[in-house]
Amino acid sequence: MSDRAWCRLRIGGSVPYESLKAAVADHLGQDLPLDPADIPKKDDVHQHGFELEEGFLTLEDPEVVGGCFEDFEQWLCRNGIAFDRVNAPYPGVWSDENCSFRLGMDSPYSTISDTHNGHFYAEVCRVRKAAEKARTIEEFRAWLDRDHPEIAPLEPMNFV
Repeated sequence: MSDRAWCRLRIGGSVPYESLKAAVADHLGQDLPLDPADIPKKDDVHQHGFELEEGFLTLEDPEVVGGCFEDFEQWLCRNGIAFDRVNAPYPGVWSDENCSFRLGMDSPYSTISDTHNGHFYAEVCRVRKAAEKARTIEEFRAWLDRDHPEIAPLEPMNFV
């Protein structure tokens, strides 16, 4: 049985680039460019790895172990670095999941389809229903702020 699935991680906010570069090498075995200006943009042709997309540092992997970047995400949390992650399910093992972390949170906030993993919990079906009911993004954001205030919007990447 494989224990790999597609995963996408978006990192935002103020991030010390040298620390992030070292953590990427330590936890993911990948190298970021010496200069953040050299990180490929979304439309650039490159292999799987990091890219800058709409102001966020994004990592996408079609076959990441466990459907997440567990050690790297723990490092991001310990260092107060905001991120959003979405991953595909692996039938019979884990469900699809949306996970968010923001500065000031005790632990990441996860929304999953049909299991409870001990974090804050919201059913994806409730989030989808609220999104469908909202006539505007402002209405959806108002619902999210009311029912799940612990998730702030992800700020664009700012290397410091």
